[in-house]
Amino acid sequence: MRRHLLLHLTIASVLAFASACIEPAAPAYVIVIPPVQPAQPPPPPPPPESNLYLAPSNVSILTNDSLSVHGFAYPGEGLESDTLDWSVNDSTLASIDVVGTDRVVIHTLQAGDLLISARTRGSRFPVGTSASVKILARSSQPAPIEVVEFYANEYTPYWNPSEWTYTPQLSLRAVGQDSVRILGVTFDLPGSQWSPYCSIAKSVPQSATPMIAPLGYENSIYLAQEDHRSRPGAQAVARITVLLNDGTGAQLVVSGPIVSPLNVGDAFSHAYDSADGDWLWCG
Repeated sequence: MRRHLLLHLTIASVLAFASACIEPAAPAYVIVIPPVQPAQPPPPPPPPESNLYLAPSNVSILTNDSLSVHGFAYPGEGLESDTLDWSVNDSTLASIDVVGTDRVVIHTLQAGDLLISARTRGSRFPVGTSASVKILARSSQPAPIEVVEFYANEYTPYWNPSEWTYTPQLSLRAVGQDSVRILGVTFDLPGSQWSPYCSIAKSVPQSATPMIAPLGYENSIYLAQEDHRSRPGAQAVARITVLLNDGTGAQLVVSGPIVSPLNVGDAFSHAYDSADGDWLWCG
């Protein structure tokens, strides 16, 4: 009996010692690992400035005059709209009339350096650009030039029978001085909503000087009107702006007949010839 009791005490002591040596289990912790976010690709670069340009630009006009400015937007990545927002840097110099999604008419108020700005609307990457216009004080003196010849050819090109095309012809000479610097010429056609501004970097001497390449040359001026023909007897109008010696400007407004040229096909046979001279460039 004593040996059994001793055995029980020994087993109890061993169990007690084992229980004392075993540490309680540590509480369980749940480690949450956040999911790895995929790397975001960088946004595509915005379209270059060349995707939008204004015409005309870098031109000179007079006070109390108007200028039609077009915005040309070329579609590209992020450039889905050709609707433009317009502004000028100084509203005391000129006001703006928006006449289309991509065209405005500037009305000049006083002399100064005007900056016309346009920006695409509704694009992922709006694109902006500017055009400079120098506004000169209008002189009370007449323009020292004389129109030797002015008329406009009217014809239908063979590649588009529904289109009427007009090519003005203009020849000038200086009056009362050796030469006159031409700043620009604006042509107006009856019924047309576009009055192109044409510039040239030369002076006109006292001899008769053609300002526009003849019909059929590659750098002639072609004004197209879809499904619209000028009425019989209508006349074209040219506004010729010149620079005077005192830094002001003067303007001569003339009208000329609209005629149907003979041998239009023969004229276009020279369409890829190069013409000598410095002709007007229209924007």
